[in-house]
Amino acid sequence: MTAIWDSLTSLCNAFSWTPYLSSELGSRVPRRVKLPDVLTALPDASSKFRVNALCKEVSNASDVWVYGELGLLSPELLSADTQSIANPEAPALFEELHTEGTRTLDHGDQKLDMKAGLLAAMCFPTADRSQLRLCTDFLNWMLLLEHRLAIVDFSTARGFLKEMNFCVTSNECCADTADSGFVRGLQSVLSRLKCSPEAPFIFDRFTEALQAYLSFLSQQILEYSERRTPPNIKMCMSLKRERGWTVLLFLLIEYSQGLKLGQVTGREKTNLRPMRDAAADAIIYASDIYARTSQGDPSGRSFCYNIVALLEHERSLDLQCAIDTAGELCTSRARDLASLESGVSVESVSSPKSSRADTDIAVFARGLGDCVRGVLHWGFESERYFGRDGAYVRMTMAVETTGAGTSQ
Repeated sequence: MTAIWDSLTSLCNAFSWTPYLSSELGSRVPRRVKLPDVLTALPDASSKFRVNALCKEVSNASDVWVYGELGLLSPELLSADTQSIANPEAPALFEELHTEGTRTLDHGDQKLDMKAGLLAAMCFPTADRSQLRLCTDFLNWMLLLEHRLAIVDFSTARGFLKEMNFCVTSNECCADTADSGFVRGLQSVLSRLKCSPEAPFIFDRFTEALQAYLSFLSQQILEYSERRTPPNIKMCMSLKRERGWTVLLFLLIEYSQGLKLGQVTGREKTNLRPMRDAAADAIIYASDIYARTSQGDPSGRSFCYNIVALLEHERSLDLQCAIDTAGELCTSRARDLASLESGVSVESVSSPKSSRADTDIAVFARGLGDCVRGVLHWGFESERYFGRDGAYVRMTMAVETTGAGTSQ
């Protein structure tokens, strides 16, 4: 009923809609932007869509883990008003990339529902209870971490990430850290992963990827705070592909399926890279479209690494054109993944000489498709991007913008 009420409220507000807003520079920017239909980017988006039957049970258990045992959430963590996100340190670098097309984060005392449990259930539809629980707990931790970093000042954020990195490398916890709940949460996930049967094949690679991810977050905050020129699109995609959160998401596929891809060599290993890259690219493009046209990162820091914002800046595109371009790139990469997935699946099933590596690669390819479908749909279910308007945005594939300035 909540989704229906939110949709009706948004629909009533639409009667006062006008097609353009005047920017501070005197030019007009679209007040409403249309989103590309990335939900159907994969040719078999509907027929292969799956959700783990343990979703509700594990989600509730993970909520207890977050709210009760760890005490991660405080009122200021998940609720943000205009005062809590006003950052006096925010630089004016590429200000147009940080203002146009964004939505004001004004939730008052309401809490954002990230729905990490649903994301995990869609990405890992065949995981058992303990596997899905670990995946859900980790995604909860990661999403809340990124939100926390978006509402604190730069020095606090950098110190916080340094503490997280220390936790990963030393497996120790500093009891006096201001956000020790996040440290305990990370330790909880890593300790369970280390004790799992899949640990010999996944743990070391997961911790290495986690260090790279935390370092990448720190790099973005540092570059933003020092007013550095944003990277070009090619470099940004490479960094997100190699050090972003999708690397961790894909390692959890191996964990949840008991795969041994770390031992794969030769021709089989060559088949893995194109599939990983295609899936990562599709997720990156879609996530950046969602973030650029919504509340996204309330501080605006991640816009320096947002592909849509970089398309506006590098190619002098308006917001709608940049969104359309990113949507085309997302669709193209999703279809590349579907083609690659079909090839390895047919090969693994039809060949009598198929090895364990062939089977594992086929399972992994299916898992990549699950992750892409999951993230694309989750963007509208979670309040991370569109708040409580997700149902309406999904129905209309349109987003109201506050507009202010242009990137041209």
